[in-house]
Amino acid sequence: FYLNAYAQFTQDDQEHLIQGTLEQRKILDKIEAAIQREYMIMAYKNRSRVIRPEILARAADSPTKIWDEIFEKEGVGQEANKLFGGTGREDIKAVYETALRERKMIPGLIMIFAHAFGFSQKDARRLAALAFFVWGDIVTYDDIVDGHKVRKGFPTDLAEAGLALATGRTMLGIADLLLTTLDDDKEGVFLTRGFLRMLRNSVHGDMVSRELKWSDPDEKYLENMKSLIEAFSWYPDYMGQRHGLIESGVGFKYFLTATHCLGQMNNDIEDLDPPNEKHEPGHDVGLRITLYWKHLVELMQAKELDKEADLVKQVYEAESKRKLTQRRRSKKEQLKFDEVLGIGRTFKKEVVKSLHPAMKKIYQEAQVYLLLGFQGLPDFDEINRQYYGILFKTLDFIWWQFCQYGEIEEI
Repeated sequence: FYLNAYAQFTQDDQEHLIQGTLEQRKILDKIEAAIQREYMIMAYKNRSRVIRPEILARAADSPTKIWDEIFEKEGVGQEANKLFGGTGREDIKAVYETALRERKMIPGLIMIFAHAFGFSQKDARRLAALAFFVWGDIVTYDDIVDGHKVRKGFPTDLAEAGLALATGRTMLGIADLLLTTLDDDKEGVFLTRGFLRMLRNSVHGDMVSRELKWSDPDEKYLENMKSLIEAFSWYPDYMGQRHGLIESGVGFKYFLTATHCLGQMNNDIEDLDPPNEKHEPGHDVGLRITLYWKHLVELMQAKELDKEADLVKQVYEAESKRKLTQRRRSKKEQLKFDEVLGIGRTFKKEVVKSLHPAMKKIYQEAQVYLLLGFQGLPDFDEINRQYYGILFKTLDFIWWQFCQYGEIEEI
């Protein structure tokens, strides 16, 4: 690699260096930087495998199934069970089981990024397992503060054990997570700080989302959505800093933020008819004004359907007060609630089309950040090309889902 580094300079530079007629320090600095770059490329080409080729090959057919494959067959599940699911962890069993029922996209993404950044398989599995468990803890917290009784077709811990026990287990989960990260001899402080920031930002973002008003501009909604989701996108930034690939880490971080923003918008739309018994229909109503419902009200007002727009606002306010007391809806309240959901479903296509320009901008930003992330790596080798394809297909699938809700033909 010394010869490769030296060959990067022009013939004049080489002759000047030999003759000593140029500022030798500047040229020596250039040579040193080139040698370091060549050494990094050589070491990078020999980085350890984190995901087996046959797992990646199957992802080409179905990018949505690869996350479970990675979790189950690349040791992430075993590592998570060792850390949080074994003997002596019975008091956080409900949190661990909640995590198991969630999608494995975040730990799968971490395994991909870890390989791209040159992490060992052992370190990659550990970080992915930690991310898997903390997501289960955050989902459990979400179930508590939102009053979810059903999640993914199963009763939540809140429904089965009550508020006190469910809250206590969430706190124990956080404590066990942080104790586990602090035990890491090399990265304990950095990991613990990262998870603490994640927990704080996610809770703060959730609180802000509950205080948004109908009159607030779209920009405020989108700004809060991005700040909330950035809480879950810090992993590539951490990995890039640890391995000296800072620009790639930042690029991948913002790729995840943009991608998850699109995913969150899909979740907000799906609140009308949650798939696979994800939770009760219309659960956001009365908890937080989402951008979907805000655009729906504005659409009603533009169509001079003021009665319908006022009904949505009235039911939102009534649901907010009802959920504070956790009482059941009266028959009259249920009829109005069902009417509002019906309005939301009837005008879904038009609302999605009104959201399309802002969402398309986020989709395009995600494409740019994904490319920047890979451009900052030492080598865009065959493995990284495969990863690029998987991540691009994942982004496109989420975008396709959004467009389907509005019957928008783009891809």
